[in-house]
Amino acid sequence: MKIWKYALHTISLALVFTASAYAVDTGNRETTLDIRLKQGFSAAYDLDDQSTTNGPANFLVEAKGSYRPNRSFTFIADFWLRGDWAPGFDSISSSGMHDPTDVVPGALGNFDRRLPFELHTNGCTGSTINSPVDTFCSDSNSIRQFNTIDDIIRELSVKYRDHKNRFTIKVGKFQRGWGQSDGLRLLDILHAQDLRERFAFRDSDELRIPQFMIAADFNFNKMGIAKPFEALGMKRPVLEINIAPEVRHSEFVVNNPNPSDRSSGGIFGLPFPRVLDPVSGAGFVGFGFDIRNKEADHWGFDDAEFSARLKFDSLGGQFTLNAFYGMQDLPTVTLEGGTFIVGNGFNNISASIAQVPLTATDVETVVHGAPGFLGPVGVGGALPTGGYLSYLRGIAGLGPLVESPLTTLSGGGCADPLQPGFGAGLACSINGIVNLDYNNRQKVVGFSFARDMNEFKFGPKQTSAAMRIETAFEFGKFYNRGNVSPGATGDLNTPLGVATLPLNGTTEFGSPALAVTANKAITKGNVLSTMIGFDYPLWVPGWETQEKSIFTSFQFFNIHSFAADRGLLQQAPYGFDTVNEDHQFVTFLWSAPVHQQRLVLEGLFIEDFGNNGTFYRQRIDFNYFGPRWRPRLEWMHFAGNGGENAPIGILDKSDFVELSITFQF
Repeated sequence: MKIWKYALHTISLALVFTASAYAVDTGNRETTLDIRLKQGFSAAYDLDDQSTTNGPANFLVEAKGSYRPNRSFTFIADFWLRGDWAPGFDSISSSGMHDPTDVVPGALGNFDRRLPFELHTNGCTGSTINSPVDTFCSDSNSIRQFNTIDDIIRELSVKYRDHKNRFTIKVGKFQRGWGQSDGLRLLDILHAQDLRERFAFRDSDELRIPQFMIAADFNFNKMGIAKPFEALGMKRPVLEINIAPEVRHSEFVVNNPNPSDRSSGGIFGLPFPRVLDPVSGAGFVGFGFDIRNKEADHWGFDDAEFSARLKFDSLGGQFTLNAFYGMQDLPTVTLEGGTFIVGNGFNNISASIAQVPLTATDVETVVHGAPGFLGPVGVGGALPTGGYLSYLRGIAGLGPLVESPLTTLSGGGCADPLQPGFGAGLACSINGIVNLDYNNRQKVVGFSFARDMNEFKFGPKQTSAAMRIETAFEFGKFYNRGNVSPGATGDLNTPLGVATLPLNGTTEFGSPALAVTANKAITKGNVLSTMIGFDYPLWVPGWETQEKSIFTSFQFFNIHSFAADRGLLQQAPYGFDTVNEDHQFVTFLWSAPVHQQRLVLEGLFIEDFGNNGTFYRQRIDFNYFGPRWRPRLEWMHFAGNGGENAPIGILDKSDFVELSITFQF
């Protein structure tokens, strides 16, 4: 399928430039070319234990051209190169990793102290193999670029319009937007999102990841088949059908300090998940994680996405009826297996003397224990071996002392990082192999409605509001469970209690709930999402010199999860943030052009009631320098509970101020 993929891109590119060349030769051309250059510089000021430091310095180069040789054909090519000169910052405490050298032998001591995750080269001395600071370090001083062919092509398409306007067909790589909501997606799900630069807090057209698609629009009026629809009150019906043989998932970066899988996304990289026992508060010291993507077929029709939308006028407004059959663009987490690392206690495979593969069942047993899992006489004496959770709780005085499963797996040859004498003998650790699994179908139906409320006019200039409504119903959305307990069946549709684990009959929650085989970790549930919004052009009473109305937009969202009682994770692998039965958001957007519309002030406020998160973005555009130069000052503020509360609290320390300059011609 890769051959077909590149062949289709090449053919589309050739069509665009061949058509342009032909127009140059004949002098008969309708060609446009737009160039955009942008560079930003920012300061991050809310990091733990740091003063203000360099934030993202994103750059963008974009060239967009179109050619229309006649009324029927339009060719479009849009390429952009994006990147970041300084994607990291001096250091951040990794929320999931703990310093195993900061332990009082035989007790937890200061074991909850977080390990510094250095993101610049000056924090990576590389002097000792087993030094935590050197081992858990990621070099991010080099320029980060999004320069693959999929990243660079924003649009490469050809569109054909029937000469009687009965239908249009568009083929190529492009994006389409659905729905009436801004800020949060309900129906706007045709495309995955690029979350690598500003997470989900950029303009929607820059968030969407374009796909190779075949899209057709049929105007039933022009085709002479509208009467059955008009009899039902559907005026001017238009049917849109989309087929996407290219499947993409959302792109994001996890700040992963594990030596075998280092990555750094800066202040908008997702924090490494809290991998710890919520009962004792102790981290899984001997555990690291290799994070891998398990994806649907990138090209082909086995996993292709299909969507349809019927647009029509009714009740004085515009309706759409929507249906989508595609793939989930955010993952569930499944445990694939692991590697037992002999000779290194900090998960560094390159510094080990042997590696032993483990199955997912093996890793589950190591974490949760199993009947008869007994080890030899270890450094702590003749003790039975429990799972790692039992081992941590025994050290914390919350249960009986048991032998470390790492010692058992090595036949008594390895010491656990928490055991006395660690470092004097052979050290061992485990890397769990964790899949970010995108291979799950997504099935959504919904509708949207927008209408000007001309019957209700008020304000100094008697202006009216516009009402927007949007609803989406998702069938059988895949989730990770936030709870597992012994004695259950593991059936995908059963309520809470899925894992058959002999761990003292208790229910495990948080990150330990992810350390089970896939059939026990995953469940499904229906979701109903609703938005109602109002837009109003505001004229301020008493402001006699106001030149133009202030655009204001208010939205209320409610997301109802029918399976919330199963302890669902909002987004694995963040294991402490569970789904609310009803999750509400409120957004407010305003835009005020002043001073002859050369100074544009725009603010966006989002309140997450479910997770107590607050977001505010302020933009100031300075349009004083002619049509080509566009300076902008932008401030983003995140306030929440921190930790793993998505989508705002997880970025609690990501506040920044940016000055960007755009040159366009």
